[in-house]
Amino acid sequence: MYWIDKIKQLFGFEAPVAINYSRYHTNLFEDPTILECLKRNGYCVVPFLQPTEVKALHDDFLHILKMSEGQRTDFFWVSAFSPNMDLRQFSKNSLETRFKDFLPRIFNEQAEFMGGTFLVKPPTKEGKNDPHQDSAHVDEAKDYSVYCWVPLIDINDTNGPMYAINGSHLWGNRYRSTVVPWLYKNILDELLNYGTPAYMKAGEMLIFDSALVHFTPPNTTNEPRPAINYFVKPKSSPLLYYFTDKETPEGIVEEFALSKEFYDTYDWFSRPPDALKIRNLPNTAVTLDKNSLRKIYKKFQFR
Repeated sequence: MYWIDKIKQLFGFEAPVAINYSRYHTNLFEDPTILECLKRNGYCVVPFLQPTEVKALHDDFLHILKMSEGQRTDFFWVSAFSPNMDLRQFSKNSLETRFKDFLPRIFNEQAEFMGGTFLVKPPTKEGKNDPHQDSAHVDEAKDYSVYCWVPLIDINDTNGPMYAINGSHLWGNRYRSTVVPWLYKNILDELLNYGTPAYMKAGEMLIFDSALVHFTPPNTTNEPRPAINYFVKPKSSPLLYYFTDKETPEGIVEEFALSKEFYDTYDWFSRPPDALKIRNLPNTAVTLDKNSLRKIYKKFQFR
């Protein structure tokens, strides 16, 4: 056995690894094959909106651009983070009436539609969005949630396609938000080598696990690239938020319970009220270097 193990190590042969998919116990989708795709890869692309529905949302996007003049930067802009509450309300109303009503085409009665945002990727060579994971709003030791990314124009190599890293939703970094330091920030350049682009038609939906590592290159065209990102979770899963600031003990992430109303109006950078706090959690997820990244990527491919 010793020499067999040595030969396996030498030639890179490894026994299959048993992967725990238990957190995917709730099927949120009308088509159960979407859940199987999500479990394996971390994302799935499906048809969603009709051309007239895309146009209505694109018209609302153009109105948001006018409302946000003087507020946007040359980087990446999210309507939900705008300090202009009128703009945030317009964005919310648009998604409630022109987007949310169509989600039952994809999702079943187990899904809870939490809300979304318009995303603006401006036409600038500096506007790349580095590898990252979106915020976790459920306990990912027990459950999963998804974001639904829908471009409002056709996506190609020049206007900033979404790149997804297959299997990265299984790497185990569960406590994430806009204010929790990202565990993989030391390997941003290496992560760029592992992405797979999603070339999509306007109105298609990229459903991705909240834990998926993804990124977008710059939009090098002459026009902004509009998209929508919408959060969906199981109805049975409590809504959570993970937080750190200078008051948080080292190595700890604070867990808070959120209501839907708080989710809709919170600025995502301020400390939530102490009354909403659930517990302190040790952040035990493992950071990666170039070598361990290569190994963990290989481990979770297309299982």
